[in-house]
Amino acid sequence: MPSIPVKEAVAAAIKYFNDVMTVTNVRLEETELASDEKTWIITLSGLVPAEEPPPHPYDNLKTLSKLLNPDPSFERIYRLFTVDAGNGTVRSMKIRK
Repeated sequence: MPSIPVKEAVAAAIKYFNDVMTVTNVRLEETELASDEKTWIITLSGLVPAEEPPPHPYDNLKTLSKLLNPDPSFERIYRLFTVDAGNGTVRSMKIRK
């Protein structure tokens, strides 16, 4: 049984996310206790400034991209965190695809 409840693991992951990246609008996506019950696996997402896309060769592609992403100045990224279930230390942050 983990000694750190899931809410504390999530809080540790959010703090870590904010400390290492410029991210806003952080959302909790998933939580899971690993089968050995020693690690919380937390998936968070957040908004980061989008990279400038290359120019579109056709204007209608610009219109389509605006429909798909109404605020192109930000993009949502997903990260997978492993948090020690014994002491709440964030052990890793990986890109979630």
